[in-house]
Amino acid sequence: MSTAPSGSTSTSTHLEFVGMIVEISGIASAVGGLVLSLHHWPAAAALIGGGVAFFIGKKLRSMA
Repeated sequence: MSTAPSGSTSTSTHLEFVGMIVEISGIASAVGGLVLSLHHWPAAAALIGGGVAFFIGKKLRSMA
């Protein structure tokens, strides 16, 4: 019967939490970009950054 080291469980939980936070912030940024409209470059940057953060968050959560 083998057991996982205690550090790996905590790292997995931490990665999942960080991934969830990044994913939620990506959604919030994307929604903010949509609300502000794509006619202005800061709104476009928020929308693109939100999309990137969402996918990074999903990747981090899948690694956990």
